Amino acid sequence: MFRRLVLALALLSACSAGPKPSPQPQPSDVAGPEVPSDEAAPTGRLPADVKPTHYALELTIDPDQPRFSGRVEVEVTLEKARRHIWLHGQGLEVSEAEVIPDGGQPLTATYTEAEAGAAKLTLPAAVAPGKARIALTFTGAFSDRTNSLYRVTSAGESYAFTQMEPVWARQAFPCFDEPAFKTPWDVALVVPDGEVAIANTREVGRKPAGEGKVRVQYATTEPLPTYLIAFAVGPLDVVEAPPIRASDVREAPLPFRGVAAKGRGKDMAYAMKHTPAILAELERYFGIAYPYDKLDIIAVPDKGGAMENAGAVTFREWLLLFEESSASYDQRRAFAYVMAHELAHQWFGNLVTMPWWDDIWLNEAFATWMGYRAVDGWRPDYDADVQMLTRVLGAMGRDRLVNARQIRQPVTRNDDIHNAFDRITYQKGGGVLAMFEQWMGPETFRKGLQGYMAKHRHGSATADDLIEAFSAAAGKDVSAPFKTFLFQPGLPEVRAAVSCEGEPSLTLTQGRYLPLGSTAKTDQAWQIPVCIRYQLPGNDEPQQSCELLDQPVKKVTLKGCPTWLMPNAHAAGYYTWSLDPESLKKLTTKGLAALDDREKLSFGAAVRNAFDAGHLDAKAAFDALLPLVADPNEEVATAPMGLFHRAHRYLDGDEGLRGVLARRAKAAYSPVLQQLGYQAKAGEPLSNRLRRERVLGFLIAVGRDEVAQGRAAKLGADMLNLKGERLRRDVVDPNLAGLVAVAFGMTATPEQFDALHARLKAERDDAVRGHLLAALSSPRAKGLGDRALGLVLDPALRVQELTTPLRVRMSYPDTRPEAWTWLKAHLDEVVPRMAPRRAAWLPDLTTGFCSTERADEVRATFAPVASKVPGGPRELAKAVESIRLCAAAREKQLPGLKAYLGG
Repeated sequence: MFRRLVLALALLSACSAGPKPSPQPQPSDVAGPEVPSDEAAPTGRLPADVKPTHYALELTIDPDQPRFSGRVEVEVTLEKARRHIWLHGQGLEVSEAEVIPDGGQPLTATYTEAEAGAAKLTLPAAVAPGKARIALTFTGAFSDRTNSLYRVTSAGESYAFTQMEPVWARQAFPCFDEPAFKTPWDVALVVPDGEVAIANTREVGRKPAGEGKVRVQYATTEPLPTYLIAFAVGPLDVVEAPPIRASDVREAPLPFRGVAAKGRGKDMAYAMKHTPAILAELERYFGIAYPYDKLDIIAVPDKGGAMENAGAVTFREWLLLFEESSASYDQRRAFAYVMAHELAHQWFGNLVTMPWWDDIWLNEAFATWMGYRAVDGWRPDYDADVQMLTRVLGAMGRDRLVNARQIRQPVTRNDDIHNAFDRITYQKGGGVLAMFEQWMGPETFRKGLQGYMAKHRHGSATADDLIEAFSAAAGKDVSAPFKTFLFQPGLPEVRAAVSCEGEPSLTLTQGRYLPLGSTAKTDQAWQIPVCIRYQLPGNDEPQQSCELLDQPVKKVTLKGCPTWLMPNAHAAGYYTWSLDPESLKKLTTKGLAALDDREKLSFGAAVRNAFDAGHLDAKAAFDALLPLVADPNEEVATAPMGLFHRAHRYLDGDEGLRGVLARRAKAAYSPVLQQLGYQAKAGEPLSNRLRRERVLGFLIAVGRDEVAQGRAAKLGADMLNLKGERLRRDVVDPNLAGLVAVAFGMTATPEQFDALHARLKAERDDAVRGHLLAALSSPRAKGLGDRALGLVLDPALRVQELTTPLRVRMSYPDTRPEAWTWLKAHLDEVVPRMAPRRAAWLPDLTTGFCSTERADEVRATFAPVASKVPGGPRELAKAVESIRLCAAAREKQLPGLKAYLGG
């Protein structure tokens, strides 16, 4: 029926279009060169001479069945004659395959699947250059690993959802599964009558399809690549909100809905209330209307993260389903940042799409940067500027590895595609963009982005296209500085040395930052926008000076001899820095209080990096960082904790000195906890609530504070309420809920473990399940460690929860050896249960180790698995390198650490 309808419409179009076109040559009449029949199967990009121009896709989806079926018709343009056509298909059974040349007779094709998700259509004769249509009828199995077209069960009901990015559309239907191929789509879904069916665009028709099914037709999409196609089918709750009102850049109201599993729609009130304000911030910045005909936000059971599908954005339930009164600040803030990130993608990535995965940073780095900017406009109290910097500093920790990617990394294999979704692409990319925004000026930067969007609307664009737009807006070529950050890996280091002899000056020297044990090359250089801030004697306001550090060494004249100097003003630059010893002492003793929160975080990171590089010993590093402990900002106050954690790892096997370190940790942070107390106080600053959670957790884990652990466990017992019917979320500050659950779990008895497990199996709410699973993962009682680890193979755990027991037990030194032994013994059972990308990240769980022997063991254990999971080899290499770097730093710093602790 579907095929006849498409053919009839095509015939009608041909008859009404005026004079008949000239007859097309039949396959036997083809002249000119033909693509050789022995062309190798593509493992990266498909051949460029076949381009799709339109899809008509019909899928029959019944979430209660193990398989789905469908038919796809793809209009294509061929630039060369071909007896075979490469496209993508993986794990599909194709029962009918035809290629219909424009004006010619259908050719029956043979469909075969090759490596790396490629598929080949072999034809009995060559198809001439020009237009053609590919028609395929197929079936496939639903995925059970939350990728492609997959099934999940929630509260006994079955649902089907999609996650096509990056290369999983090919498992749902045959297609040209590359981002450059943006085409309009006509989609129809055949689903059980009575079930909800959501797609990228609005529903425009519905009719019976027999056998208790209905056929739902959707409006033609704007041009979209395959990775943005989305469906949701099942007994879903649909929350119809008032349309988002028209704006200065959007003339019409925007249809807006929330979608959740059956019975959960009532929990979407917070997300429905606040999403329009975030969208307004984005439209205001871009000056371009939201580009699609509706906005559905969809809460998906057992999903990790979120996905920016055009018009049908999917989210982990935890991000959308909660009551404001019981949600932690982190949960509400996560909603804001992730919602802003995914909605920013409607412009970055959806409206303008990268042609290939080497430019995925154009999607993810911009959405990261823009997401924080939008949240800052909506909720300044969320401290978005500081929060973004903490993520950027985390990326710097990865960027110092030899095995780190560059932002714009060549992509030749599927492994490269999966590796591109990492902290370098998201957080480093976002940090670099923020740096260049400040260097160019915010309005010039914005003008360049708006020009880029307007020029490439509904099309594709590369890094060169973006840099060209920035250069046009700036009135000068900005490509050289940009490209030094895009096209090479590594963390730049700016070494600053003050001289007050003669004319005061600052000498800036750049190079690649290398931690102890690194084998990275040192002959790298960047063009770095560097801004310094410094105080002159007798001046109330600090001075600021900015330079483009485009040479290995550059001398900057100062207006006087500074009382203190900060080498990264407002921490706007993507670089770590160091100061000559005297200037560092002045900054620590005289300038620290004058720094803003971002600068204090940059200071903390610079001190830790100097320690990791061997430029500061333990005493100098602790002396520099400990003054931050009393800071009212939670990110600044907790910055010294990273140094304590490093020291704790270096002291593995020396319980005596670990005890000394614990007492030092208590001495530093117990006064903070005493001031804050264990429970939130009415009217207290939000930063107090956030500091309380982090300080209490640190005192339990590193400070070995038995009083703090006991108090937290008691709060956990009251909250979990195992003798009652349900959790009592009102007895503890929501920001402490996860921590006190872990504290209770540490003391759990076998009977309490059983009660927690029974509660977990019956619970639907993501946040509550997280508390229960954290408690179940934490027991120290004999015999319960193995039961906790066994949860990884328990059907009661969702796919996205599988690593929680391992992550918790691998993070504590006393449970790490047992967890590692268990993981090695069960690795072949664990990996098949996991979502593909999460399986690749398993080696990262081992980075708490700190010896070359453990590094070798980790490599040997994971090597056979890494080669079989997407992105596995690079993730393993990064984990092994991290362990080796820790071992090198330990060897260098351990004598000084022992001396500092009195050992």
